[in-house]
Amino acid sequence: MVQNSFVPLSVSNIEITPELARFGETCYPIANIGAVRVSTKKIGYRLGGLFLCVISVLVAAFTESPWWLILSLLGLAGLFKSPDYEFTLVLATSSGDRQAFATRDKAAFDEVRTSLEAAITARGRG
Repeated sequence: MVQNSFVPLSVSNIEITPELARFGETCYPIANIGAVRVSTKKIGYRLGGLFLCVISVLVAAFTESPWWLILSLLGLAGLFKSPDYEFTLVLATSSGDRQAFATRDKAAFDEVRTSLEAAITARGRG
């Protein structure tokens, strides 16, 4: 049976080894991490789109400027734009749940989460 060896991760202020996970100034021993949980928060721009729609109605009502059409199209685009998400990595430790890392970059988040889970698995085998 072939076992995958763990490859340490070191990006900006995050470092993950088989013994330690460091997020900024906070270090967590891998042995003390009981579980890894992912929290996803939806961040939308719908309020800005609604604001532009209201402004376009006011511009259309009080002026004869063609700007109301441009503002209303931008407002509608803001209303129907797909929302952004913020991904948060939560570690369950003996002292409770700790938010360790949050980002909007899904690829970077997945890289950190996968590396941390591999470190926990490698620690369990050792």
